[in-house]
Amino acid sequence: MTLNPPTRSRTLSAAIAALAIAGATLGAASAGAATISPAGTAFTAPGTIVVSTPASFGVPVSCSISLSGTTSADGSSASITDAQISGSNRLCGLPQLKNLPWTLTPTSATTGEVSNVGFSLVGYNCGPATLA
Repeated sequence: MTLNPPTRSRTLSAAIAALAIAGATLGAASAGAATISPAGTAFTAPGTIVVSTPASFGVPVSCSISLSGTTSADGSSASITDAQISGSNRLCGLPQLKNLPWTLTPTSATTGEVSNVGFSLVGYNCGPATLA
C-alpha cells in the first residue's frame, strides 16, 4: 500500500491503513459513534509510507512502517505504543519517532485522528500534533 497525502498526515494515514491491514477496522456503532474493532486487543500493523523530504531532494522515498499497540476495551480508540520505520533506502532510517504512545480516535467509519504524533528528521522537529 502506498500513501501520498500531505507530509504532516502521512503518519496518520499509515496508522489508519495499517490498523485496517492488521484486522482492526473502523466502524459505526449503533449509537452513531465510530469505533475500532476488535476492541480490547493487541495489534501489529505493517504498512508502507512514501515520504518526500529535503534530504531526498524532494524525490519520493518508499519506507516500511510497523505499528503496534492495543485497541481500547470499548473500541473508542487505539493506543499506538511502538512505531518502526525501515526500508532499503538509507533515508528510511533517518526519522526518529517521538511522543509515543500515540492515540488513534476514529471520527467516522473510515477516518480517524492520531494525537500526540511527533518525529524529528535531519534536525527538524515536528509535533506533537494531531493528524487527521
